[in-house]
Amino acid sequence: MMVADYGAGRGSGSKEGAAFKRELRTLKGKVRKVIGLDVGPAVVENPLVDEAL
Repeated sequence: MMVADYGAGRGSGSKEGAAFKRELRTLKGKVRKVIGLDVGPAVVENPLVDEAL
């Protein structure tokens, strides 16, 4: 399965909040591919996506 993350941004949620919430939000490694989509260029810095567009 592939997942598209619309409005992925820079992935700041990967470093904040409780560990179990971060685990629930993180799909990378659980699906074949996570594609991050965002109008801003910061999406290329997102550690939670495999590909940034």
